[in-house]
Amino acid sequence: MSEQLPLPFGLDPEFTFERFLAGPNFEVVRLLASVAEGSGPMPVFIHGPSGSGKTHLLQATCVASGHQGQLAMTLPLNLVKDQGPSLIEGLDGLDCLCLDGLECVAGEMEWEHALFSLFNALKDQGARLVIAANTPPGQLPFALADLRSRMASGPIIALKPLSELETIQAMIGYARSLGLEMSEPVANYLFRRVDRDLGSLLRQLNLLDRASMAAARKLTIPFIRSFIDPDA
Repeated sequence: MSEQLPLPFGLDPEFTFERFLAGPNFEVVRLLASVAEGSGPMPVFIHGPSGSGKTHLLQATCVASGHQGQLAMTLPLNLVKDQGPSLIEGLDGLDCLCLDGLECVAGEMEWEHALFSLFNALKDQGARLVIAANTPPGQLPFALADLRSRMASGPIIALKPLSELETIQAMIGYARSLGLEMSEPVANYLFRRVDRDLGSLLRQLNLLDRASMAAARKLTIPFIRSFIDPDA
């Protein structure tokens, strides 16, 4: 069971490494799994557009860290920016911290000073830090050059988009992890009727999992059609 500090940001148990649609990002998953085990580099910086799977990977890192009996937290900076940087005081007691959406506070001097101090404290105690943003650290509008250098001092990894074939195969594998049998024609049908970013695909598959169980139905094209567009 994952340990967390008492902040109102829980982990989604469905966001695990096993359920990440990795495709060409397999090495990223392996690196973050080593971070969760306590043997990976510090920091790790991942970047990619919205829907590329950053939040899933950060939460999976914290879930896996918690399974090791470590104190771990993922902090969505877009949700806490307006509360001020005092919110992150005391987070240097964590074993693993994942900061999501660094672009939201880059250029905010008070936040940057707080993050610089937090980084140094985590480094001194041998903790791990994973950062996610929409661009690499060199393209973020940091006011503190020292913070930019700290954020860029470890591996910097761009999440690669999945090809159509990789996405369809990953959908089939993810459905299988849920206990669902999804044929390639069914996966193709779903792929062409929902948003194709990872987050949307995962949400649809999880919803279909629950709906198919409730209806005691297999994943077929007619069932998916009735679920997505019941008035059609």
